[in-house]
This record gives sequence, C-alpha cells and structure tokens, in this order.
Amino acid sequence: MIRTVAIHGYRSLRELVLPLGQLNIITGANGSGKSSVYRSLRLLADVAQNAVVASLAREGGLSSTFWAGPETIARSVKQGVHPVEGLAKRSTASLKLGFGGDDYGYSIDLGYPHPRRRCLAWTRG
Repeated sequence: MIRTVAIHGYRSLRELVLPLGQLNIITGANGSGKSSVYRSLRLLADVAQNAVVASLAREGGLSSTFWAGPETIARSVKQGVHPVEGLAKRSTASLKLGFGGDDYGYSIDLGYPHPRRRCLAWTRG
C-alpha cells in the first residue's frame, strides 16, 4: 500500500508531503490546490505507464507544470501582508514527484538547467 505521496514544484504546490490511509479525501476552498494534487498524481501515474511525454504535452509542456511562485517566500507573504507573486527563476527549474509504500518507493525529477548555465561539452566545438 502507498503510504506517502510527495510533490515538489508542481503548479500551485511548492512542497507537499501527504501521508495516506486506506481512504483519502481532499477538500478545500477554490484555488487551494485540490486540482493540482489530482493532476500531479495523474502525471505520476502516466510516468509509471511510460506516457510522460504525452501527459506533459496535455499539460501545455514541461515548463507549464513548474511552481509559478517565488523561489523563496518572504515573512510578510507568510503572514498574509503581501500576496504570493511569481518571479523570474534564478535557479534550475524542476518538478519532483514521488511515493513511498511499505515495500517500495519511486521518485522522478523532471526539469532542465537554468538557461544561463551551459554544459562544457556544448561550449567546446
């Protein structure tokens, strides 16, 4: 049985670790991330079925699945003084999904390096 699901950097979900039981119900207000949880689980299932490319295409491409908010969250945002707003990325863009069970686990990291960082093999030529 799967005991835990982890989602990092998927759309509105910056970092989420969900402990699971035999029956799980996700509720919340509009815009709280329920659909993002479902869609990330669907993407993880598609990875397991070797359908990740088609799944990402349905999502609008890999870059459209990444966390859209800031890389760090200021104290004033955490306190509700200022809203969360997306900014230009300075680091590597990455989406991490995984699960763990009693006897096994799986994780995947989908992403690409920051455009300003170049591979040495590409610069020689």
